[in-house]
Amino acid sequence: MMTMLGELDRGETGEFNTQLLISEFGEKGFSKDALSLINCADSAPKLSRDEYIKQAKIIDEQARYDDIKKRSDDDYLDACYYWQWQATDDLDENLITNDTPNLLFVAQKYDLATPLANAVNMAKRFDDTLIYTPNHGHTVSLSGMNACVDGYVVKYLLDPKMTFDKKVILCE
Repeated sequence: MMTMLGELDRGETGEFNTQLLISEFGEKGFSKDALSLINCADSAPKLSRDEYIKQAKIIDEQARYDDIKKRSDDDYLDACYYWQWQATDDLDENLITNDTPNLLFVAQKYDLATPLANAVNMAKRFDDTLIYTPNHGHTVSLSGMNACVDGYVVKYLLDPKMTFDKKVILCE
């Protein structure tokens, strides 16, 4: 990722073009690094070591898919523990209730941080709708970039329990 950012700073696009071509095939190249950066910027708390581990264990208890072996406390100290800035997410917020809505996945075909293949996989796993564009970049919904996406997202926000006519919607 540093190579690409350095090249872009110099006006070169070699590594960017390479990553762009492979991005539609899922997580390759630096997409895991970019995803870590985005996740830490959104959710890295400034907590003591013990409090960070406690919060990570609470989250881990909700995700039973990886309970293959017991994790040590050090295993919970991920990249975000070492992130130097305070993020904005509230880790104490209860997100699961009887009113939890359907999920709506929105993606762009060429998003290096969150590849389309991941959005397709998640939409299938949760049996919910995926809206995508054939474009580049990370932010697409409610940004004014695509009226089609914005229209669907607004409908969803007004009625989060709604179901769409299709499971996969292309907005060009």
